Amino acid sequence: MLSGPREQEYLILEILSEATTPLGAGAIRQALEDRDMILSEATVGRVLRELDHRGYTRKSGFQGRSISPKGAERLETLREERGHAVSANILLEELKSQGIEKILDVLVARRAIERETARLAARMATPEEIDRLRELLAQQEEALRKKESVAPFDAAFHREIARISRNAILAAAVDLIRQDVKLGPAFEYARKKAASTLGSDHRAIIDALAAHDEDRAEKAMVMHVENTLRDVQRYLDENPELRKEARR
Repeated sequence: MLSGPREQEYLILEILSEATTPLGAGAIRQALEDRDMILSEATVGRVLRELDHRGYTRKSGFQGRSISPKGAERLETLREERGHAVSANILLEELKSQGIEKILDVLVARRAIERETARLAARMATPEEIDRLRELLAQQEEALRKKESVAPFDAAFHREIARISRNAILAAAVDLIRQDVKLGPAFEYARKKAASTLGSDHRAIIDALAAHDEDRAEKAMVMHVENTLRDVQRYLDENPELRKEARR
């Protein structure tokens, strides 16, 4: 969540972007209440006047206001900032609840398990299964383009490789190690802060699986997990205050 005034701005612009007709202050106040933000109609009116002044909204006579093209761009910026703020909070919560070493241990365990699922998947994958992985990659890249979280597609990608391996024990291990759904967004945030290209690792894995090259698939998977481990460690090194917070 953003700071108070910026969260108000974000939610009002989001409400206007979803509306099919101009909205007045009263309707916006009710929509904000539905999103658990309580503001008076007078406060909503004040925020709207500020948004008008900045060119983010435009008045339609007595009908109310609608979002402007400039406002739509502003909404996308705030949406990205909000996503980063939420992910940063998730990472800090995970560090506090589990500890730094346990979080890093998850990645070490993933490296050991998923190198084997990648080898087996390279041996067993059918053309249809490769197409499914490419579809998941396309969905991930679309989410990146929209500045949305790719964590759900990342989890689905790795579970699909485990399924393709045809080894039920390894697939169960992958499921077990990915039970904490909050870790995915936390790792994603650390990788973004390290300016890593999130889709390229998955593309290299798919190419190796499609070629049925077991050694190459294993190396691509190990590199992918090690890239994540490196980025998380780098983020923690560059933000030593997180280590202090995690110990509290």
